[in-house]
Order: sequence, then structure tokens, then C-alpha cells
Amino acid sequence: MTHVVYALRQVGTSEPRYIGCTSRSARLRLEGHLANAKQMPSPTPFAAWLMGNQVEAVEVMLCPTRDEALAAERQAIKTAAAIGHRLFNCHHVPSEQQINKRVGEKPRWRFSRKQVAARALLNSAKQDAAA
Repeated sequence: MTHVVYALRQVGTSEPRYIGCTSRSARLRLEGHLANAKQMPSPTPFAAWLMGNQVEAVEVMLCPTRDEALAAERQAIKTAAAIGHRLFNCHHVPSEQQINKRVGEKPRWRFSRKQVAARALLNSAKQDAAA
């Protein structure tokens, strides 16, 4: 069975915001992330980002085994973090680079549905204005 290392990014950007691996396609895994995010009574920052932006899944690498995919995922996360990408991943990212764990900031783990809806509306208006 082939495994996919994938990155999630906002449409129109090249910055990965989440890196993962799956035995399904990257697109199906994104759909799974979105379904989980919509079911949360109080979304995490990652879920809020997913619901508030147009996000696409990009296949980074195909691996023949799960172990190779996990190793490639870890390496991709470390590389992306090392060059300054702002990842939502919690594992394999130095704590000072994790979203909501920056020096001097208080952790803010959840957003209200109202905040998520307002962010989505703002992003939609920005995209309409840019078009």
C-alpha cells in the first residue's frame, strides 16, 4: 500500500501550514480534516484556519511503507519549521515555533463559532476584492 506525505496550504500561497501522511489521497485526507473541524463545538486554531480559508492539499511524496512515510513526514515538518513556515503541527515542531506558543503570547486554543464565521467572512471579502 502506498502512503502519501501531504501539505495543506491556503490557495494562492506556497507556505505549508500543516504536514501529514495518509494511506488515502491528500484530497480525501483534507476532506477528513474539514469534516472533523466542522464537528468541533469550539474549534482549535487549526480547525478555525481550515474553515476560514480556501485550503488545498498538495502531495509532497509517495512512500511504499507507513514507516517510510512517517519518517518523511517528520523530516518535512522539521525542514519547513527550520525555514520559518508557521505550522499548525504540534509534533516535531520546536515549541517556540508552534502556533499559539510564541514567546510572550498566552495560548489560545479555541475559537468561538462566531469568531470562525467572522474570519471566514473577512477572508471571503478580501478574496472578492482581489478578484
